[in-house]
Amino acid sequence: MRALLLVSLMTCSALAAPAPVTYKISSDMRRLTATAGGQTLTLIDTIKQLPRAYFHEDRADGFVEGMAILDLVVRDFDGDGINDALISYSLGGNCCAPSYAFVSYKPGNVQRISNSFTSWRTPPIELFKGKVAVKVRDEEEGVVTRFGFAGGKAVVLDEQPIPELTALIEMRIESFNVAKSSVSFNVGGDSQKELMTCRVWDRWNTLLCGIKDRQGRVLLEESLGCDRYGILASKTRGYNDLVCGLDSVGRWNGKTWVFPQN
Repeated sequence: MRALLLVSLMTCSALAAPAPVTYKISSDMRRLTATAGGQTLTLIDTIKQLPRAYFHEDRADGFVEGMAILDLVVRDFDGDGINDALISYSLGGNCCAPSYAFVSYKPGNVQRISNSFTSWRTPPIELFKGKVAVKVRDEEEGVVTRFGFAGGKAVVLDEQPIPELTALIEMRIESFNVAKSSVSFNVGGDSQKELMTCRVWDRWNTLLCGIKDRQGRVLLEESLGCDRYGILASKTRGYNDLVCGLDSVGRWNGKTWVFPQN
């Protein structure tokens, strides 16, 4: 009798378990669907403007007709045992950073779409104090923010300033003077000083800087936009390291300085 009761309880538990949820972006990147228990539901349709409330013009973090749903990460973000989705979306172009939002569908329940946040870089997903967090780095504000998903909303789990590396000499966009666009410094450790010359990249209101030696040979191409270029005290292969922005370090590889990829 006891064995029969145990089997019965186990059967009921299995029946009560929620159906797994899968999410999918359509091939045209205009729809997000969820499938559970053999049924598929359209959660977002940017052509038909569904759900309607999220396309209202007065909604500050709402959707826009025709926007593309770019990326999809499926995880149990709120820890309830059912998978949720993190999507990024954009109208394209490079005027604005992509927006991110959590989307959740619980079988038998209405869907939830969270408030949004933005990030130029694809944010990593990590565990933070036992919770799944989305780590967003904001260079303009100088902070790293970790977002979690709780109660159908994107919530801030943690926010920390990004420490700025101290430079021996630097150029900043906010104080840039065209009349003083070059600075000389011995970055190679020999008797010759190299010349760093900067100019404003008008499109992005940032700096482009290059470095040449005294013979005019290009050591660093003007190819990376930074709000701050600096020369650090640390060295790699005998050459001073460079800093872009707050803390992105460029290191000498024998031919030029290489910065980490975004």
